[in-house]
Amino acid sequence: KIIEIGSSDLSEFETLNGILKKHKFKTTIYEATKKTYNMLKEKKKRKNYKNLKIINKAVIPKAGDYILIQNKESHLNSISNSANLKIEKTNFLKNTIFFDQIKELRDKKINKILKMDIEGFEEEMIIHNINFLKMVEKISIVLEVHPNKYKNPDILLDSLNMLINNGYK
Repeated sequence: KIIEIGSSDLSEFETLNGILKKHKFKTTIYEATKKTYNMLKEKKKRKNYKNLKIINKAVIPKAGDYILIQNKESHLNSISNSANLKIEKTNFLKNTIFFDQIKELRDKKINKILKMDIEGFEEEMIIHNINFLKMVEKISIVLEVHPNKYKNPDILLDSLNMLINNGYK
């Protein structure tokens, strides 16, 4: 099972789908941006992908008010905690799921690949879910890192070291 948080164009899914034709795998993509979500659904329908599920939800690390920061290039959209920003309540993300509520991550029977391409937000996701991640079994994590966007790179490094100390490689 592949779980993607953020996906701009299905390129990784299509590459794996081409390589793993003889093997069964399923992918679930969580996409926060409605426009990108609609584009992905259309592409899924056009190419008749049966092993792909796309969910229009923003994955957030913990309770709080988060916003979607939209970029001209949709693959650079990001989510941010709005704690330090003066934002109208109407701009807060409403269609969300907590990271630790992703049901595929809780399934102890399946092998999982978690891919996060969330433009710097992976720092907050890992830091706030370190205890949950330490308990997840049969998982590999793939990150697209954005160190220039991290607020607490030392804390992120500590979190990654905690994962390594708990069997992650």
